[in-house]
Amino acid sequence: MTVLLKKTDFEDGAPKIQSEAPKASVPISKPSWPHPKPTWPLVVVGFLVLIAGSLLLWHRVHPNGTAVQDAAKSVDTQIRLPIADIQRIAWTHTPAQFKAAGTVTPELQAALATKTLARVVAVDVHEGDRVTAGQQLVRLDPRDLDAAVAKASEGRRSADAAYQSALVASRMEDAQSSARIAEAQAQAARQQAGLASAKAQRDLVMAGPRPQERAQAAQAVALAGASLLLAGKTLARMKPLFQQGAITAQQLDEYQSRYGVAEAQYESVRQAQSQAEEGSRAEDKRAAQSGILLAQAALNEAWAGLRQAQASALQTAMRRQDVQRASAQIGQSRADYAAAVAGRDYATIRAPFAGAITSRDIDPGSMAGPGVPLLKIQGGGLRLSVQVPESALSRSRVGMTVPFVVDALGPSPVRGRIISIAPQGDPTSHTFVVKVSLPSSPTLRSGMFGQALFPTGSATQMLVRTSAVFTRDGLQYVYTVDAANRAHLRLITTGDSVGGSTPVLSGLDVDDRVVCRNWDRLQDGQAVALDGG
Repeated sequence: MTVLLKKTDFEDGAPKIQSEAPKASVPISKPSWPHPKPTWPLVVVGFLVLIAGSLLLWHRVHPNGTAVQDAAKSVDTQIRLPIADIQRIAWTHTPAQFKAAGTVTPELQAALATKTLARVVAVDVHEGDRVTAGQQLVRLDPRDLDAAVAKASEGRRSADAAYQSALVASRMEDAQSSARIAEAQAQAARQQAGLASAKAQRDLVMAGPRPQERAQAAQAVALAGASLLLAGKTLARMKPLFQQGAITAQQLDEYQSRYGVAEAQYESVRQAQSQAEEGSRAEDKRAAQSGILLAQAALNEAWAGLRQAQASALQTAMRRQDVQRASAQIGQSRADYAAAVAGRDYATIRAPFAGAITSRDIDPGSMAGPGVPLLKIQGGGLRLSVQVPESALSRSRVGMTVPFVVDALGPSPVRGRIISIAPQGDPTSHTFVVKVSLPSSPTLRSGMFGQALFPTGSATQMLVRTSAVFTRDGLQYVYTVDAANRAHLRLITTGDSVGGSTPVLSGLDVDDRVVCRNWDRLQDGQAVALDGG
C-alpha cells in the first residue's frame, strides 16, 4: 500500500490518508544487463523518511491537535441541503459558439476643424457635454473673413455693372450695324438703277428724242426724285442720332454725301429730260456720257459703303464677345462671393449631429489652423465591433440577433442585432469586422471591452450551473455528493459561461451530483442529508 497526500486533503481539516487502489499488473520485460536488488535496510530507511516527512507536513499545516480535532468534528457534522440544490451531470447537446472580443464604438464620430486660419474667440463646451445638432461650439475671429465677404460683394456688383454696359453697347452696335448694312444695300441698288438710267438716257440722246424717250426721261426724273427724297429723309433721321452720339461725324458726312449725289443725279436726269424735249445736241451727248460716268462712280461708292457696313458687323461680333466675357466675369464674381460667405461660416463651428464632446483640444486665444482638430464629438447609438474569423462567419448575417456580454451591463448575456459585416476581411488574419447594436444604457461608454457569441454549429458537453462553480487560488472547484451522501471537493476545468450554465471540460463524470447552492457551508468529506430526496 502506498500513502498519497493531496492538496485538497489539507484544506479545511486534518490530512486525509487514502489508499491507492491496486493497479492491474503489466508484464515488464527485464533488462538484459544485471540489475542489483535493493537490500532491506534501504527499504526501511526510505519508509522511515516518508513517515517523518508526512508527520512534519502535518504539523506545519495543523500546529496543534485541537484544530485537527475540531475539523474532524465539523466534517462529521451532517449538513442538510434541499434536493433542488443538487444537479446531476449529464451530456447535453448545445449550440457551438465562437466568442469574439471587441470594443464598444459609437455610430457617429467626427473631429471638428476649420478651413481657415483665425484666432479662437470662445469655446462653449467641455469634455462630456451633451450637444444638439447645429449647436454653436467654437467661435473664431471673423474680421478677416468679413472683409473678404465685403470685397467679394463689391466685385460682384462691379461685374454686374460691366455686364450691363457691355450688353447695352452690344445692342446699340447690332442695331447700328443692321441699319448701315440695309442703307448701304439700298444705296447700291439705287446707284445701280441710276447707272442703268444714265445709260438709257445716253442711248436716247444718241438716237434722238422720241416719244418713248421723253417718257423714259420723265420716269428717270421721277426715279431720281424718289432717290433724292429718300436720301433727304435718311439724312434727316441720322442727324438726331449724331446729336445723341449714336453715330460718328464721319458717318453723318457719308449720309450728307449721299444726299448730294442724289441731288446731283436728280438735276442731271432733269436736264436730260429737258434735252430730250429739245432734241439731241453734241453737248447733250457729252452730258449723257458724263451722266453715265457719274452714275458709275456713284455705284462704286455705294458698293464701297456696303462693304464698309458689312465690315462693321465684325465690330458687332466683338461686342457680343465682350458681353460673354462680362457674363463669365459675373459667374466668377458670384462664385468668389459664395466662397467668401462659406469661409465666413467657418468662423463658427457647430455640432454636425447630436452627441457628446469627447475631446477639447483648443482654448480661447489659440490660433486655429486648417485641418487641425478643435473638438471631437460622438453620437448616435453604440456598437460592439468585433473581429470574427471566416470559419465562424458562415452562419451569421445582417439582421440576426446574437448574445453579447459587456461588463457595464452585467455578467448575463444580452442579445443584440448584427447591423453590418465588413465586405472585405484582413488578408493576414482572415477575420472580418462585425458590428452588433447595443441597447441604450447610461453605463455604456465607447472604448469598453465586450464579447459577442456567434453560432458555429452544435456540440455535446457537460454543463453545470454557474452558481455551483467557485474559485480558490486561481483554480475552479465544485462540491459533489457521492452515493454515501458525502461531499467531496473537485477541481474542474471550465469553458465560457453562457446563460447561467458553464461547460465542464474536465474534473466531472456523467451522473456526478453537484451542489449548486450553499456549497460555502460544506467541507471535503462532510456528511450531507438531502431533503426531499
